[in-house]
Amino acid sequence: MARSIKTKIPGQIIVRETNAGNEYLYYIPYKGKKRVSTGLIYSKPNVKVVELILEHQYRLYLESSNKAAYEQEETRVSDVQMSFHYFKQHLINKGLSKSTIYEYEASFNRIIQGDYPLNQKARIYDNGKYSNLYKIEADTVTFINESKLSNNTINKHIRHLQTFISFLNLRGDVENINVYKKHKLDITQKEVVPYTPEEATQIIRKAKEKDEILYLTIMLYYLTGARLSEWLRAYFNKGLYSVDMESKIITFRNKINKNQSQIIPMSDKLYEVLSRLKELADNRVAYSDKVIPYSENSRASMNRQINKIERELGIKQKGRSTHGFRRLLATELFEKGIPMDVIKDIMRHSSIETTIKSYRQVNKQRITDSMDKLDR
Repeated sequence: MARSIKTKIPGQIIVRETNAGNEYLYYIPYKGKKRVSTGLIYSKPNVKVVELILEHQYRLYLESSNKAAYEQEETRVSDVQMSFHYFKQHLINKGLSKSTIYEYEASFNRIIQGDYPLNQKARIYDNGKYSNLYKIEADTVTFINESKLSNNTINKHIRHLQTFISFLNLRGDVENINVYKKHKLDITQKEVVPYTPEEATQIIRKAKEKDEILYLTIMLYYLTGARLSEWLRAYFNKGLYSVDMESKIITFRNKINKNQSQIIPMSDKLYEVLSRLKELADNRVAYSDKVIPYSENSRASMNRQINKIERELGIKQKGRSTHGFRRLLATELFEKGIPMDVIKDIMRHSSIETTIKSYRQVNKQRITDSMDKLDR
C-alpha cells in the first residue's frame, strides 16, 4: 500500500509500507521515476524534513539541467506563456498522466488572456476603486466574472492556476499570490438523501443474491457508518486502516488530523461480517490481506453496482449515493434518542456542529415526509 502526500515542493512524496508491514517510510523521486527511501518513519515532524530533502534535490536538478533560471538572469524566462511551457514540462517530469496535464493546460488557456511579462501590473476597476493587481490575477477575476461554468468547475480551474503560480514563485518569477484563496467561489454542499430502512433492506437483500463481496461491503458501512473509501484501504492487522479480529477493534486514520487514529469497536453483527471476509481473504491469492479484495480506486465501480440495484428496485433518486447508508445510521441513532456527543463519536465527525447539521437535515426530511402524508 502506498499513497502520495501533497507538497508545495515539486516532486512527489510517497508513503510506502515496509516489507515487514509494521511501519511506513517516506520515499522521494530520484533520477527520473525511480523512488528511493529517505529512511524516515511516517510522522508529522518528519514531513518537514522530507520536504527540505526534496527541495534540495530539486534545486540540484535545476542546476544540473541548466534550468536554474532564477539564478541565471540571462536565461530567465519572464513571459507567462513560456513559463507555462516549462511548467508543463515539469508536470511531465513528475510523471503525471496526459489527462491530468491536459486539465492544467485547459485551465491555463481558459484564464490567461494573451501573453505578458510576469512582473507587469494592470489597473482594473473594482467596486468603484482602482486596484493595482498582477495581470495574472486580473485575468482570474475576468474569468470568474464572465464564465458561465458552475462554481465547482470555476474553483477547479483556479486551483490548477494556483499550482502554476506556486511553481513560478519557486523559480523566483513572481511573488506567491494566492488567487485561489482570495477568489474561490462558495459551493453549496449537495444534500445527501438517506435511504429508508426498507430501501436499505431491499438493497442488501438484492446485493446478497448478486455478489457476496458487494453484500458484505454494504453491510460494513451500514453497520459502522464508515466511508467506502476507508474500507477500500483497510487491511487485516496492519496499516493506517487496520482490522484486528482478535481484539475486535477497528483502527482508522482520522480524516482531519492525519496523525491521529480513531477506534471503532466491533458489534456482534459486524464481527460476523468481518469474520466471513477474513475467511474469504485467507482463501485468495490477490489482496489476501485486504478486508475488501479491490483496489483503492474501485469506489466508482462499486457505486455503479449499487446504482444498478437501485434502478432494478425502482428506488433510484437524485442525490443518492453510498453515503446514504452513513446518513441512515445517523438517522436511526437520532431516532433512538442517542445523545449528540455519542453520535458525533460514532460517526467520527470533526465537530459537534457537523453532527447538529446532519440532525437538522434529517429533521427537515422527517417534517417533509409527515406533511406529505396529510390527506388534504
